Amino acid sequence: MTIGLFLAMFSSWREEREKCEKQKTEAAKEAAYIAIDMREPTYSPNAFVVDKPLKWNVQYPVYGQYPALNVISWQKAYIEEGEGESYQKDAADQFKQEWEVQVPSIKNWNDQTPSFFPNSPAHWGTASGPVLKAEDIKAFTLGTKTVFVVAAARFKDAAGFHDAHACFFLQPPAKEGRSPYIWHQCVVWNAPVDVK
Repeated sequence: MTIGLFLAMFSSWREEREKCEKQKTEAAKEAAYIAIDMREPTYSPNAFVVDKPLKWNVQYPVYGQYPALNVISWQKAYIEEGEGESYQKDAADQFKQEWEVQVPSIKNWNDQTPSFFPNSPAHWGTASGPVLKAEDIKAFTLGTKTVFVVAAARFKDAAGFHDAHACFFLQPPAKEGRSPYIWHQCVVWNAPVDVK
């Protein structure tokens, strides 16, 4: 009788475990993916204007088959003295502090924020930064100062809550304030994260 009870309990536990695994697999199939994009479509013709804030457009396209629900995004531009890992970390750390203030905790989540769908025009925002001086623009060209854009989006899907993070730095332009703009990913703050 003890063996029979054990087998019945084991069978029940196994069925419940398989049911949970199936639910996780189904939720993963319904997951959304936001990629923060800094390619040429984000061209900002007024990015480098003397006595105006540094501004750069950032896109948030949704990939996969399912929508990203209730998206909150935030983006900022920073100027650093170089492009190395310590400068990348500094820009990302500045952003993280602002991000934590800007985005509500999951407990205070607002279901009225927009949702974005795959194969539809990407959501975008403008990363703004400090007011530029003529010396800043020249320094970008010479490579003695570097423009960073750091961004994040928080959203939910069938699998739960997620953050998409991105940090990019601008290679020194060939001509003062003109194309081509070539962006590079930082080695920090560039990963999707599940939010608890």
